[in-house]
Amino acid sequence: MLDASDNCPLIPNPDQSDLDAQDGGDVCDVCPDDATDTCDTQRSASTSIDSAGGMLTTPDMSIEIDIPAGAVAGDVSFSITDSGNGTNFGLSTSMGNGTALYVVNLAPEGLAFNDPVTICLSWLDEAPEDGTIDDTDIDESSMLITQNGDSLTERCWQEAGPIAITGAECDAVANYFCVAVDSFSEFSLFEPNAPVFDQGHDSTGGGSASSATIDSTTERAQTFTVGQAGVLDSINLQVVREDATTTADLLFDIRGTASGAPKRNPPTLVSLTIPASEVPLTLGPGEFFTVDVISSAIAVNPGEVLAIVLGAPDATTALNRFQWSNGPNPDDYFDGDPYSRTDGAWILESFDAGFQTLVIPEPSSSLSLLSGAGLLVLLARRRRVTLFPRTLARGILSSPLRTRFLRAASRR
Repeated sequence: MLDASDNCPLIPNPDQSDLDAQDGGDVCDVCPDDATDTCDTQRSASTSIDSAGGMLTTPDMSIEIDIPAGAVAGDVSFSITDSGNGTNFGLSTSMGNGTALYVVNLAPEGLAFNDPVTICLSWLDEAPEDGTIDDTDIDESSMLITQNGDSLTERCWQEAGPIAITGAECDAVANYFCVAVDSFSEFSLFEPNAPVFDQGHDSTGGGSASSATIDSTTERAQTFTVGQAGVLDSINLQVVREDATTTADLLFDIRGTASGAPKRNPPTLVSLTIPASEVPLTLGPGEFFTVDVISSAIAVNPGEVLAIVLGAPDATTALNRFQWSNGPNPDDYFDGDPYSRTDGAWILESFDAGFQTLVIPEPSSSLSLLSGAGLLVLLARRRRVTLFPRTLARGILSSPLRTRFLRAASRR
């Protein structure tokens, strides 16, 4: 029913929501949450949806929200408001700096949905399929979705879905990225800046590498000293499983150190369980496999000493273990040490383990500082897999993992 106080007389909106306190209610406002009205109106929309559920789609079809029946108890104004920054612009997040395809504010903000709501973000890619979004330098497969500047998903290539099982689904060919959420706020399609090589040791470089066993009785660790300020992107490891029949999981974590050695049972910066099938059987000279930690948003600073720790508590028999290559590379790693542990304290070992760290640098950092150490050039052969099932509503996200082989064209 119409009355004199209705803030949107011609469109039903029982909750009378008016986020920006101008232009009438949200469902009448072309920029529902932007008092300046500078949003992209083609990427903004609003409607009222009740307990029966419904859909909200922007005029340009780039954003679609699917509200299932029962997600809200009564009539609620749902809205999408573009940030007004356009497309393809720099954005700072907890993962460091990168490029946003676009940023939108979704409302109602702060309301906990009774059932997960699905957000689908899409993009145009009319040119021949080359993996890059048209008129940008954004790699489709490397994008992820952020919420309030934090990673909500893994990268597109890691989110094969289906969304009903994993909570996220991305298709770089069909040009969409969907995620299930339990509340609204600010979301973006975001590609982190490319990482740079920071620290590392190629244990195969001297041609006389050996290896150290990781099993149910022995953990292994390698410490390193951060040289580049930024956010830790990934860790490359020269680790293999002993046999094709290996079934034990490899446990991976990054932790702080005390007096140079890994801390014992501390809170970890990231902790992952890597299925044996994702650890390579063999690696050639100069090859590594990669553990992606970008979504954990681990900020690092020069001089900070951290430890990479590997364990395999279920590896109780021969051929069901892992080997971490180590060796006296002529260019030995001088800014960290290898350690082992059985039941007690960490024991200093002789030869550094094979590893590399990649960091997304702070914008003020000068990459030329790395050239003297030999800036790493990576030729990647990736195995793209999705490893970790998650709850549909992306509240707490487990850290991602990607597996790929790398050959260093130049080494530190």
